[in-house]
Amino acid sequence: MEKNAWLYFNTEADDDNVGASTNCCFPAKNLVGMTPTADGTLTLNFKSMKNLSSAATDTVALTLGAVNTHLDVMKTISRAINNTRPTFDGFVTVADDLTTIVGGAAGTATTEYVTSGSQETGSIGSCGTIDIAVATNSAITATADGTGTGTVPGGGFYTTDSANADHIVILPAPVAGTVVYLNSIGETGQAYELRTSAPGSVTLNNVSGSGKESVVAATDVLVQAICVSTTAWIVNLYDRLGNFDHVPVAD
Repeated sequence: MEKNAWLYFNTEADDDNVGASTNCCFPAKNLVGMTPTADGTLTLNFKSMKNLSSAATDTVALTLGAVNTHLDVMKTISRAINNTRPTFDGFVTVADDLTTIVGGAAGTATTEYVTSGSQETGSIGSCGTIDIAVATNSAITATADGTGTGTVPGGGFYTTDSANADHIVILPAPVAGTVVYLNSIGETGQAYELRTSAPGSVTLNNVSGSGKESVVAATDVLVQAICVSTTAWIVNLYDRLGNFDHVPVAD
């Protein structure tokens, strides 16, 4: 029978302070890649827990015991996941920074890393940031300045509404490959303005400038925004009949 391995991470030393951003367990089958993101950091990317149809990923940053030993740690994690020993119970503690149990004093627990005792030289020094992608099927409501509910948190599919044609929706910070869909087909049909996160330096259909924004008309029920670089978005529009157009040039 195929084993369903799970990978555990904890970046909190004190068990009295655990939370969603400090402890996490992922199915190993959802690990889609391991990437060096700094000389001393290996980042693991997982399919998103909260987004089934989004390009968003959940990430865990592992701090290495020694710089530029990423490959050693990758090998150790891969071997742990593919453990074929009959006694393997399917639970892999990849990085656990715990040193204090609930209600206990410091030193009542011992840190644990999958690289301990590994045949490779490289090791994990600690568990870094655990980032769980925001659910992207939530609602975006245009606001007077685009802040709050008017700001798109990341790539994904969103239901979008506006109560005022002058209200603004702001695209997320540009990361090449991010795709955002803004769907207003079942909403009030009010127009809104679309803006990048930094209009002065990030273009929207090749136009940038302080306060630049583009009109999304009431008849445009689906917006597709594709980030093509750290300084550029390409945005397309669809009406209820599926007719395609480019978002008007930002003004």
